[in-house]
Amino acid sequence: MSERKPHIVIVSTWYPPVQGVAVNRIAAFAKYLDKTKYKISVISLYEREALEKEITNEVNIYRLKNDSLFQIPKFNKSVSRIHHLVKVAWKLFVIKINKEAYGSWTKNVINKLKEIEDSEKIDLIISSYPTIAAHEAVISFLSSNNCKIGWIADMRDEMSRNPFISSTKKDLLKKVEKRVALYANALITVSKPILEDFKKDFPNIKYFEEIRNGFDNDYLEKKESYKPSFNDTLTMLYAGTFYGKRKPNTFLSALSELSIDGLLPTKWTFRIIGAAHNFTIPSNIESHIEFIEHLPQQQCELEMFKADYNVFIHPDMGVKGVYSGKLFDYLSAGKPILAITDLKDVAAELIQKLNAGYIADFNDVNSIKHSIQSAIDNWKEKQIPNIDIEGVKKLHRKYQVEKLDSLINRILNESKFQK
Repeated sequence: MSERKPHIVIVSTWYPPVQGVAVNRIAAFAKYLDKTKYKISVISLYEREALEKEITNEVNIYRLKNDSLFQIPKFNKSVSRIHHLVKVAWKLFVIKINKEAYGSWTKNVINKLKEIEDSEKIDLIISSYPTIAAHEAVISFLSSNNCKIGWIADMRDEMSRNPFISSTKKDLLKKVEKRVALYANALITVSKPILEDFKKDFPNIKYFEEIRNGFDNDYLEKKESYKPSFNDTLTMLYAGTFYGKRKPNTFLSALSELSIDGLLPTKWTFRIIGAAHNFTIPSNIESHIEFIEHLPQQQCELEMFKADYNVFIHPDMGVKGVYSGKLFDYLSAGKPILAITDLKDVAAELIQKLNAGYIADFNDVNSIKHSIQSAIDNWKEKQIPNIDIEGVKKLHRKYQVEKLDSLINRILNESKFQK
């Protein structure tokens, strides 16, 4: 009779076929944890286009319904403007009255955890924010069952330290964080600065680990040797959205001034994938800006591979430790990055460490002009920086999950699952 494999249950509101950075993170956990070592189950939110229960790539997936009255509406481009505005008003109302939008789902998760524990046994749970419902369900399950089950709480981002949330939301998240600290064996986040903040706040948690998001394609792995390519038209590309302070205004101003000074090549283009036109484009470069509708992940990655330079735009957001998911996708293309960013945060540090491109202060147009000029000179000479391709490969999600695997082993090897 074969030895029973430890059973790991991942609780996350979002899971494929839903798309997004948070989804990709959890999907990678399930995908790359070793199935010869562990039995993996996932509990997530039911979506109409998915099955309520299925086994995919040796992962048991349970999608549970949410029948809460005060649900956050979903947004898509196919509805009328009036319908969209009604959804926005309802969302603001739900947030204002502070109702738990996933209360029904939380109860269903608790019941499913009890059902799995009774029939199959659970050795360790990984739950991920957002939403707080995933953590709250695990807290309720562990506290009511008095069972010795390991728990890794994936805070993902800064949670209550997010500078853009309301004081009401901040207070709510602080309460959740304190409850997490009572039961979790380990806490993980996407970057060291955010992790260090949690360490200061919750010294009683035993284990802390940085698990970056990384990328999940094999483009560089499949190439026996990396050989850069160059377009006849200088092609710069940005993939993602623009919101708040994250706008391309300083980058476009730099391009505009370089154009006026006659320092741009005759043939050049700046392609923008998936972003709304919610910023002003200087009239003298408007014909060089190309907007492309949102593309599926694989198609978007192909466009990154085709570009001469991928443009990373990320200002100081009032909190340190923000890589932005697109940075890892850019790096996976093996093409130089034009980074317009906070010079004192982790993204700039990583690009510099890997010699992966050109870095300029988000607010300094002259600095941005200098970076663009350096990139143009190298493009003309068909040269790129000596990117640390082997270092980039180590940012693949499977290597990040190796760190998660090591953390799981530490917890499972303890005589009792207690902090």
